[in-house]
Amino acid sequence: MRCNHMQNLLPAVCLLGFVTTAFPQEADNQRRFVRVSDLSEAKVIGILGVPVGEACEIEATIVSGDDSQAKIKSGRYLLNVETVNGKKVEIHREYFFTVWTFAQAKIANDHWSLHELVHKTKAQRLSSEEINVLNKDYVGSKVKLVVYETGRFAGQPNNLPEDIEWGVADTGFHFQTELVVLKQRE
Repeated sequence: MRCNHMQNLLPAVCLLGFVTTAFPQEADNQRRFVRVSDLSEAKVIGILGVPVGEACEIEATIVSGDDSQAKIKSGRYLLNVETVNGKKVEIHREYFFTVWTFAQAKIANDHWSLHELVHKTKAQRLSSEEINVLNKDYVGSKVKLVVYETGRFAGQPNNLPEDIEWGVADTGFHFQTELVVLKQRE
């Protein structure tokens, strides 16, 4: 009886194998769709290798976004993460970051907040010379932080109607993550 059942399944299994082999893009596209409700129920692993929304400890170097060709990084500081929870990362990446309102950290993610952190006053404007002075001791400094990775969808929407002009150079629609600094370790 089992043999007959298996004989009946064999053509279906072969057909399924043919469909996924003959049309791999369709099969891949089917697997790439995720429902928003699934995101809340599953743990999404971030670029750090830790679930998004889970606190972890990192060691990183402060880098200047001004050194990048990407206009979006201009005026910003980023974190080049070297370790996550004590383990060295294989691929160093630069992360945008924000500082949680109640964070116990002396870290700034842009020129303006660095000026305020150093001078205890808000700047009305900053010259390139003033920025260079700020960068001197800040860029390249090593930090140990407690952070979590968060994310959102960003970029130019897909399939814009022709009568809508986006008007800015932008990346395609994608999921983007950043780090939220909770505390600085000594």
